[in-house]
Amino acid sequence: MKKLFILGLLIKILLIFTAFHSDLIYTYEIPSHFFKNLNQLGTYYGPLSYITFALLSPLYFLSAHVGFWILKIPYLLVDISVLYVLLKISKNVIHKKILIFWWLNPIVIFSTYALGQLEIILCLCVVLSIYSAFRNKILSMVFLGVGVAYKSMTLPLLIPSALILEKSPKKRILIMLAGLLIPIFLAALFWFPTRSGITNNYFPTGIIFFPKPELSFSTIWEYLAFGIGVVGFIATQILLFKYKKNTADFINMLFASLGFIIVALPIYSIHRYMVLMPLLILFSLNNKKEKFLALILVTLTLGYIYVWRLQWGLFVHIYPQATNLPALREFVSPIINYENAAFLFKVTADSLILYLAAASLSLTFKKLPIPRNIREKLS
Repeated sequence: MKKLFILGLLIKILLIFTAFHSDLIYTYEIPSHFFKNLNQLGTYYGPLSYITFALLSPLYFLSAHVGFWILKIPYLLVDISVLYVLLKISKNVIHKKILIFWWLNPIVIFSTYALGQLEIILCLCVVLSIYSAFRNKILSMVFLGVGVAYKSMTLPLLIPSALILEKSPKKRILIMLAGLLIPIFLAALFWFPTRSGITNNYFPTGIIFFPKPELSFSTIWEYLAFGIGVVGFIATQILLFKYKKNTADFINMLFASLGFIIVALPIYSIHRYMVLMPLLILFSLNNKKEKFLALILVTLTLGYIYVWRLQWGLFVHIYPQATNLPALREFVSPIINYENAAFLFKVTADSLILYLAAASLSLTFKKLPIPRNIREKLS
């Protein structure tokens, strides 16, 4: 296990020093001038993102002297924290696999250390919520609410969490309000001084690309994935409402709920899968679905990283000649259109996630009167 940890650490440190993407600066720049830029806080991230990176602004000003690499150090600390909590909430027998599938996860590494995205913080909120669910229900919901205050990706988890952690309708509503308290408070706090479109903090329309009304394989898949995802999410909540489950099913139901939502979202970005990663890993390893997990990671990597060009600036700051080198997609273009290949990889990954989400429902509600042949297909 030590060797795996050291290997992952070396890979991440290497990317911290070599890879760079302008999104890293974008994340830090506005918060670094927090009080001067209050009128711009309704542009993209949640209010807590601005507060957090405002507190980290000394690193931003220091980066001009020592290099942008220093801006990723907080991400590494959060990453290690996620790993620690994952090990705490999992059985010893799968600890080595946790290291492989989280610590060496190409999606986590690429999104966090190559592109400098902040979704790693949401992952910490999710695992802390799981850890707290067995000890303090309110705290578990608060952690999810903290995630919403960063980015709204943890918002769909509030419903299944409330349905599992509490049994009576009144308590479910109260515990859900406890989870919403922080994002609502911060929204109100930012709304009055700025009068900005605070809803855009939680539901940024600028990054959502809706499918075009045309008949193509990609468009058909987007609408199909949206329909299946929404129906799957609603069906999961109905089952939880009708058949009470205990905290032993917490991970399964959070994974199923978020899995359906992630596939349904019309956001063409690898970052949308980040918040699902801890739940996907825990569910897959706890239920001996490692092969499906590995295939999802491989196809997601090929489907999203595969289409990125070196010219996008990941390494150009230390190796300017990178702009003259062909990207992987340019190597294979004489054989296959890279967009078609990437689409195939994405569809495969999303289909596998939907399969595992359905399998989660089958495993959790296996005592329901579901026809045997359907249950066998799901599991």
